[in-house]
Amino acid sequence: MANELLIEGLRITHGDGSGPIVVDAIVETDFGGFGTEASDLPISDVCLAIEQLAEGESTMSLETVAAHLVDSLMEQFPGIEGIELTLRLLDPPLQGIQADAIGVRKRRRRPKPPQRLPRREIKPLPR
Repeated sequence: MANELLIEGLRITHGDGSGPIVVDAIVETDFGGFGTEASDLPISDVCLAIEQLAEGESTMSLETVAAHLVDSLMEQFPGIEGIELTLRLLDPPLQGIQADAIGVRKRRRRPKPPQRLPRREIKPLPR
């Protein structure tokens, strides 16, 4: 069963200097036994990875940054079963429009392996 880790309000700097980005994340993972060291996803490592990945993307749009983050996090952390990222650019540089923020949301889940049905004995048809 998947449980959710929450990251809210992680502030990062977009590489193009356009303004701070606020990241919220819902990370689905199987804790196994909640609170056991062997099953915990290192949330600080996830936060650090988000910061490092996003800050290096200076020319990408917000949508592309979100897609790149989701794909990279799923690859880097095999314990993540699913993730939803919300990125909001604060004080966006929109000509003639005032907005506190603009944003994008990206979700991804790992495909579930196909379930194997138990083998059943095939009986011959009566003649």
